[in-house]
Amino acid sequence: MSPQFILKEAKTRAELDGCVEIMWAAHHNPNRIMFQSFFPILGPTKEDEQKAIDEAKERLWKLHCVSTQGHWFYAEDRFTGEILGSTHWQVQLPLRSHSGPLQLEAEWWPPGEKREFASRVIKQTLAPRLQLMKGPYLVAGFMSVLPKHRGKGIGKTLMSWGMQKAEELDYQCWMEATETGRALYEKFGYRVLFKLSFDGYKENPSAEWKELQREMTPEPFYAMWKPAKGQKFEDDTVLPWKAMP
Repeated sequence: MSPQFILKEAKTRAELDGCVEIMWAAHHNPNRIMFQSFFPILGPTKEDEQKAIDEAKERLWKLHCVSTQGHWFYAEDRFTGEILGSTHWQVQLPLRSHSGPLQLEAEWWPPGEKREFASRVIKQTLAPRLQLMKGPYLVAGFMSVLPKHRGKGIGKTLMSWGMQKAEELDYQCWMEATETGRALYEKFGYRVLFKLSFDGYKENPSAEWKELQREMTPEPFYAMWKPAKGQKFEDDTVLPWKAMP
């Protein structure tokens, strides 16, 4: 019997826009605080939300057009044609590990403390892999499945391309995982390296900063890693930051 869900790569603007709409619906039900740092809604109305969606589509399309390593995918129901999930896979080529402060600005936020706070959240999210991963690897981001279709195997469909590519290239894999996503990734051989909580400390914080600490500090996430070529994660496994000289 043919699988119910088909994985397709998004290559046109319309396809990528569809991926963004899935991502938006998935990360707002339930609402993921982390998502706000990357894709803020800068007002209380439905019009403000639509502006945010349009901005996300435009920003991600521009990035997609210049990227040679990133690939957007979506899962389509074979029988209905409905798009039910999406994700972004990045094939990260060998780079020197990053050291020192990470220079990154969340320019999609207006200037001010909200932008500063969002930039800090994103830096703390990306810093572990940029500092620790010395060899080439694959990483998935914004893994998204429509709420009413979760638990049907769509997440496994979205993982399939990355797992096949990692096997083909003999690459290791990295994942920043939520508590909800952790179990799925463990089924594919990922293991938790550590759990990271966000640090929003600031000396002499303003009232606005204190509010941001309460409202925009994301839930902790798991830094997860999968060795190359399906190697088992054993006590003597060479960890990513020791894998290359």
